Amino acid sequence: MHKGIQMKKEKTILEEANEIVVERLDQDHNDYGEFSESMGRAKLIYMGMTGRDIPITDMYAVLIALKLSRESFNHKRDNLVDVCGYIQGLDDFYMGVKRYVPNNDPDE
Repeated sequence: MHKGIQMKKEKTILEEANEIVVERLDQDHNDYGEFSESMGRAKLIYMGMTGRDIPITDMYAVLIALKLSRESFNHKRDNLVDVCGYIQGLDDFYMGVKRYVPNNDPDE
């Protein structure tokens, strides 16, 4: 640290993912609903499109793979934050954890 200059500590990727998935501090992400419910809806859409069933755990794996594929082309912090978030979501699914999502819909 330089004398007289206070360095701002940047959040780690894990801290940022925790704020989004566990603490639900990011209002933009809260608009997507509860994580496992959203993943369940995505699975139903997939089944409607393909006529095939897929384990919900594979839905998480596909999204993690997509983010890692994007990262292989070009590093973006968001890719890594999302990977960590999907892994936390998968762990929540295995553990039966549902995260509270505040309702920010002004029409309700």
